[in-house]
Amino acid sequence: MTKAENVTIFNCHNDREDTGDHAKTPWIQTARVEEKHGKPIYSCAFNPYTPEGANPILLTVADRYAHVYECFLNSNNIKPIGAFQCTSETESLFASTWVYDTFDNLDPHQFAVAGNNGYIYVVEAITQKLVNKLYGHGGPINEIRTNPANSNLIATASKDRTARVYHIRNETCIFVLAGRDAHADQILSIDWSFDGSQLISSGMDHTIFVWNMKDAKVEDVLKTVCEKCACITRNTLKVQVDDHVMNTRKPIRKSESESKNQKSTIELMDEVHDFAGDLEPDRNDVYLPLYFPNGKIADLHTDYVDCVRFFNESKYIFSKGCGKESVIYMSRLGTITKDKNDTIPKAHVETSSVRMLEKLIPNGETWFVKFDLDPLNRWITCGNNRGDVFFWSLSNFKGKLPDFQLDIGRIVIRQVVFSPCGRILIAALQDGSFVRLDRISDKITQIPSFKLSNRTVTAAPDKSDKKKAYTDMKCDDSDADDE
Repeated sequence: MTKAENVTIFNCHNDREDTGDHAKTPWIQTARVEEKHGKPIYSCAFNPYTPEGANPILLTVADRYAHVYECFLNSNNIKPIGAFQCTSETESLFASTWVYDTFDNLDPHQFAVAGNNGYIYVVEAITQKLVNKLYGHGGPINEIRTNPANSNLIATASKDRTARVYHIRNETCIFVLAGRDAHADQILSIDWSFDGSQLISSGMDHTIFVWNMKDAKVEDVLKTVCEKCACITRNTLKVQVDDHVMNTRKPIRKSESESKNQKSTIELMDEVHDFAGDLEPDRNDVYLPLYFPNGKIADLHTDYVDCVRFFNESKYIFSKGCGKESVIYMSRLGTITKDKNDTIPKAHVETSSVRMLEKLIPNGETWFVKFDLDPLNRWITCGNNRGDVFFWSLSNFKGKLPDFQLDIGRIVIRQVVFSPCGRILIAALQDGSFVRLDRISDKITQIPSFKLSNRTVTAAPDKSDKKKAYTDMKCDDSDADDE
């Protein structure tokens, strides 16, 4: 691990009287960690379910490995505390999120990781034990996001041009967001609104879609799924939609215009929709396809849209373009407000949008680079393909260029992520390392300096070394627990 010497961090963001960040140096680099595998770290995430005041817990994924670290608040120390390894040699992980199993009293803190093989691995954070393996995607999974209003639900974005919603205790999906009126190319990013009422997705088709998750049928299915999953046994709902459509025992409807001599016409869409609301009592499958988005933004970006995020407790959308347009936009879809009529389905897809803000990303042509929003509502942060971390102040509404930047090495930065408390920022790099940045309060008069030393975190630690602070558990892909 290449890491700064263990020194105290001179910030005051646990002070309730803190008024802001340092005017000239709001952030400094304090540590660097190199993982021995040397493969790109495409994704990282902090655990949002830790108690207030506790040290933030970081998850990183690269190649077949997922590592868990404790980031100390009172110093720049980063302690490895766990590791998970997929045994499939074809697996390459590049999506991650934290979940909280509200039905598991022993170890509710878990994380979900996914990648090239299209599977989602749900792992206990403390034991690194694989507790479930979710399937259904027909291609690599590019991103996973947890519902802020229900920590058991995750949404995934995939190369197979579908977005899906899963319950972490059930191996098959609940919803599939796809169809003729949805994405025409692979989906790169997805995010939930703060209350879980909407999903946004974006991808290689230069388009952003908004999906209504408060529809009556959607809520009915979610209620049924949560009730069935609130038991000790996992994976009680196992039938995918394709299995149901091919094997349904419900009578097939005939078209009104059909004569006796004509062949029966299967009204496939109606049958699948009716199935979600009219379950047979002896069946344990629940599924609802969502063919029609609630909104569409197709005229904002002219290249891949590789990252989208809702802005805190609002319906404003931040979206990042790459390639020919290296830019972050904040936009508003149609007339979306906090009015109670927001989630009422419209007779047509809303396609009007208003661009509210524009931030330019120098040397940001590389795609699959994720930005993040400051939980303290002060910064938008993103990396680029030359190792720069850019900060745009949210108070500088009209400015397009970065207000502050740090050079952390001439390498592509794949993702930046804030800790839940906002005091730490992690930048994940292409070379298999990540960098820790710490926020500096405006009360600090002298900026601390750091001297780097070299150490390396191995993906498979020597089990004879009793000083290792974490364990490494290799889990066979087919060996998930079915409690």
